[in-house]
Amino acid sequence: MVKQRNKENSPYPKNWRMRKRGERGDYVISYRVPKAVRHLWDDKAEFELGRAKTLPQAEKAAYREWERRIVTSDSPLTMSELFDRYEAEVIPKKSPATQKSNHYSLQRLRSVIPAKLPVNQFRTHHAYQYRDACAQHQSPKKANLDLEVLSHCFTKAFEWGCDIIEHPIKGKVNKVSILPRDRYVEDWELDEFTKACNAMLNVYLPLKLATGKDKSMILRIRLQDIKEDGLLFEKRQKIKGNAKAKKSLMPFKDHEGNSTGLEEILNDIKAWRKKHLKIGSVWLFCTTQGQPYIKEDGNTSGFDSQWQRAMQKALNDTKLQEKFTEHDLCAKTASDVETLEQAANMRGHLNKTTTDKVYRRKPNVVLPLTKKNTNKKS
Repeated sequence: MVKQRNKENSPYPKNWRMRKRGERGDYVISYRVPKAVRHLWDDKAEFELGRAKTLPQAEKAAYREWERRIVTSDSPLTMSELFDRYEAEVIPKKSPATQKSNHYSLQRLRSVIPAKLPVNQFRTHHAYQYRDACAQHQSPKKANLDLEVLSHCFTKAFEWGCDIIEHPIKGKVNKVSILPRDRYVEDWELDEFTKACNAMLNVYLPLKLATGKDKSMILRIRLQDIKEDGLLFEKRQKIKGNAKAKKSLMPFKDHEGNSTGLEEILNDIKAWRKKHLKIGSVWLFCTTQGQPYIKEDGNTSGFDSQWQRAMQKALNDTKLQEKFTEHDLCAKTASDVETLEQAANMRGHLNKTTTDKVYRRKPNVVLPLTKKNTNKKS
């Protein structure tokens, strides 16, 4: 019987352990070394890879040491070796949220793809088989995420000089088609929801609806981002490395000098902060102790808990009948603005097709065919 891994170790490579140790409660990540290779790890049964006060820092140190220790000079020969090198060299350079997702994808891939399968014997039909099985037994979304990772592994395999003639996935295996979410939040539903919200959510919601930005972007706003003439937003995380992407400034006044209402919304948030905070903080939205609601690795569990409690209360105590997500409000704003171009600019999308397909959720207004209209044509 195979022993189940502890939950806290599941995002990491095989034989890694994460623990909190010492009086300071440091995060420590170690590697349980197989007997056959202990001579490569200072003859230790358990080797400490990284230690730090925060988990992201400990993970960064661990992957740096892991990359230094494992043998990566030779081209990967097996799928297991390909996954090992990808996990050591490629994943640590991605954003924290993407790292976490990629680790879970590799776990699923390793559980199905034979470890000793030579890289040059992996075929396109294997990718199709994995995609379809994962979509059926896990979810279409997980299948698509895993397919992305698997495809990138083979892209890197070419770079690392693996003995393969052609890419088995790129341009050949399509992702599972997933219909975009179409939930549109009506104004009355939002009014009902606010009745169940606490003070923080009631000042958060107007800013969310006014800007249409992602939760992560709003929770990362610092006081220094509030400029004299408007509110400055950084590039979206997904397109930070794209030269075409720009920062965006949402002004306090329109071209005619009239208020856009944004400054008033920020003033309400500042008033909430004054009552709420026990100590000063650089973050616009923060806990009573001045800590941001979004952690270094992108985790927003504290905020999410407040949202879920408010939603459940609204479903129980108000006229709201169907729940909606925080991200559905991005789509509400993108749907309520007049033009597709304005919606794309608010969302920070370089491709308007994404905005139209995913975020413009109001139904098209189509005039019916009437007898009067028919007579005019004749």
